[in-house]
Amino acid sequence: MARTVDDSVLAVLREEAAREAAARRAEARPPVLETQTEMPLAAASSRRSARLVEPVEALPEADATARPRRDLFPAIEEINSTLRATSERNGDPDTLETLAVTEARAGRASFGRGFLTLVLLGVILLALYVFAPLIGSAVPSLSGSMAAYVAAVDAVRLGLDGTLRELVGWLRGLQGNSAG
Repeated sequence: MARTVDDSVLAVLREEAAREAAARRAEARPPVLETQTEMPLAAASSRRSARLVEPVEALPEADATARPRRDLFPAIEEINSTLRATSERNGDPDTLETLAVTEARAGRASFGRGFLTLVLLGVILLALYVFAPLIGSAVPSLSGSMAAYVAAVDAVRLGLDGTLRELVGWLRGLQGNSAG
């Protein structure tokens, strides 16, 4: 029992296949390298370098021998100090203590947000459980899902109840053994 497909549907399918093939060919092509022509960076960089570092040839002979080339660059300690946080550079104990207090507050705030999120999630799940019959009657397409959700929550509740009853019995047994 072979079905025939309308010619207009076939035409749409062919167009879609051609568009998909063109998109795949475009993806397969190597990317085009873009260049920046408005601001030639190489020339700007070389001008900046020329201003920062004096050429050795421009120094008089006496200066060239008096100042070694390593003195033309900034000291490594100076560079490292600019890379550290301000509190680390100063070494101020009050600043370090303030930083530690700020980090502790951030940790507590993070915990509070996480705890609040879990409480809010619990309230939402409880509201869905309690109002499942109303939701199912208001939106008939959700009635099956809501019934399944209620059944799953009931199964978890019954399992938890059984586990807690066993735990209470075990604790009572321990209490009875220690008294006797």
